[in-house]
Parts: sequence; structure tokens; C-alpha cells
Amino acid sequence: MMMMMMMMMMMMRMMMMMMMLMMMMMMMINSM
Repeated sequence: MMMMMMMMMMMMRMMMMMMMLMMMMMMMINSM
């Protein structure tokens, strides 16, 4: 159970990071 929770948290964190990166890239492209 604990391991599953940890894995889920890590996945969520990774997804958030990816989303932030994508948003940054979009902003950069738009600002060009």
C-alpha cells in the first residue's frame, strides 16, 4: 500500500513537471 501511494505521488509530480514545461514552451513560442 505505501509503495503504491509513493508511486502515485511520483507520477503526479512528473505529470505536473511535464505540464509546466509544455506551458513554458507554448509561451516561448507564442512570444516569438
